[in-house]
Amino acid sequence: QALDESRRSGRLIFLYAHAANCEPCEEMEAEVFQDSLVGTYFNDQFINVHYDMGAFPGVELAENYQIYGYPTMLFIDSQGLIQHRVCGALQGDELLYAARQAADPIENIAGLQRQFYAKPEALDILKTYGAALEAACLSKRKFIEYFFQQTEKDDWLNESAWYMLNHHVQNVHSPYFDFLLKNLDSYRERYGQEEVDQRVNSIFLNHYLDIYHGADVTLLASYGLLDRLKGVDFDGANELQNMLNLTIALASEDWDT
Repeated sequence: QALDESRRSGRLIFLYAHAANCEPCEEMEAEVFQDSLVGTYFNDQFINVHYDMGAFPGVELAENYQIYGYPTMLFIDSQGLIQHRVCGALQGDELLYAARQAADPIENIAGLQRQFYAKPEALDILKTYGAALEAACLSKRKFIEYFFQQTEKDDWLNESAWYMLNHHVQNVHSPYFDFLLKNLDSYRERYGQEEVDQRVNSIFLNHYLDIYHGADVTLLASYGLLDRLKGVDFDGANELQNMLNLTIALASEDWDT
């Protein structure tokens, strides 16, 4: 019915995806959706539907639209294609901003994606599309891979590539991070030692925290990260090595490590 109405009216569908026992959802429902300004705007501009993702047809919609966290807000066209999405508990002004962005075919996430694939080296598009992916709680893996695949390796030192490394690359085992480590002095010369070392430390530290909090196999992953740190000199490297050695000792009960 919503798709039929969208085709007749030309309006986007606003789909609010929520779940039981979701505190951020309850906050939005009690505060944001009760705001008269928000309600008036959305009733005028969109066809509004909401689904519990734990019940039919929410389960199927969650799978089809890759909804993994709640609340998630989708803006869908008459063909059932997502034009924009945001996730998490938003304030009224934030939701209104997202709604206006959704209605703009250049600024919504679908439009930004088209611009990125047409011109992946453009720094302004990288920034806006990257921010939109984060706001949508979407994986940035394809975004990162496509950028570096389309960028000559000789240009991996340029400002656009540094932006991607500094804001989006997180995998310590990726070829892009490996390139950064092998060319630390060149990056430091261009972008400053403090900024570059902070980013390298942040990527290593986040990986360590994933290990420590159990997102990875603790002992094996700790040895792998320790090996990755060998020969890499940056501010904070010694502290990370000490933390890893302690984690390995705790996990293996080998205090001679």
